Amino acid sequence: MLYVIRDLGEEHGLNPWPLYWCLLWAGTLGSNLTIAGAPALFVAKNLGEKEDKRKVGLREFFSYSIPYVIISLIFCYIPAILIWVLPFQK
Repeated sequence: MLYVIRDLGEEHGLNPWPLYWCLLWAGTLGSNLTIAGAPALFVAKNLGEKEDKRKVGLREFFSYSIPYVIISLIFCYIPAILIWVLPFQK
């Protein structure tokens, strides 16, 4: 993906820097959805299970992570696209 963004910048005269940031944010926000994607979530889940002495099921985990991902997407990724990418299109 990095090469595609670089080539878009070179061939179409776009500044690739905002697109790199949008790609980074998208990857970060996407990894917040799964336990395997974000090691911090795995550690937090294990610490919570040790403290509460109960297993956290997948449904309960998703009830916390999915709203966070959606809110993060709205407040990070979409404004970045609106502010950085759309004004530079010809």
